[in-house]
Amino acid sequence: MATSKRRRVVRRRRKPIQIPWGIVGWTLFGVSLVVGSMYSPLTQARIIRVSGVPKSDQERVRTLLNEVRGIPAAQVNSHRVLSRVHENARVMRASYTQNLFGRGLLKVTMKRAVAKVPGPPEYLLLEDGTIVRALVGAPEGTPTLVLSDAAKRLNIGWAGEWEPVAMAQTASFLQQSHPEVAWSLQMDAEGVISLRGGDRTSIRLGSSDRLDEKLAKLSEMIRLDPEILNRVKRIVLVSPQDPMIVEAP
Repeated sequence: MATSKRRRVVRRRRKPIQIPWGIVGWTLFGVSLVVGSMYSPLTQARIIRVSGVPKSDQERVRTLLNEVRGIPAAQVNSHRVLSRVHENARVMRASYTQNLFGRGLLKVTMKRAVAKVPGPPEYLLLEDGTIVRALVGAPEGTPTLVLSDAAKRLNIGWAGEWEPVAMAQTASFLQQSHPEVAWSLQMDAEGVISLRGGDRTSIRLGSSDRLDEKLAKLSEMIRLDPEILNRVKRIVLVSPQDPMIVEAP
């Protein structure tokens, strides 16, 4: 007669999970210390350095930064600070940081003025095509932008019959490539860009199509013949691969 043996199932007791309360405690203490420090009056901005702000805008920036003083670091609304800084149309980009030791830093990069619009009042054409009223005179050697009476009547909008970005691109190229020349530029009602290099030579670029090629060709002509702007009466670069030169009488 067969006998059956019962199998004994041995269950092992699981070891209890050991929670490292010491590490947890120190972690929580560190977190509370950091969070408390961020909201502590000790982190209020006491010293704020400013970089890149021109003298003409320093008073405005100083006033808006005074609103940040006395506010703990974690409560500072940096987006609001930067939006206020960008109220100046000449600001290209800005950043603001504030640490837990009461020190802040505002870095500002300004748009470069590439041409001036004679006044009074005088305006400046910035590198992105924006036109702003000049708070200080344009640097020496800045190209002159000639606007039609119709464009001037539009006041600060400066919209309508001309292309500010194309003119800014042209002025920037001339300013950087040939700063020794007294340049003036304009765009007429038909969208034709004309330049004057010094007192003698007029240059017709035509429309803003293929503008890079036309400016590059002009620069090449000046490089190969440095006296060309003192010698010829007119240069036509409507077709950059086939320029026309009219000699002075």
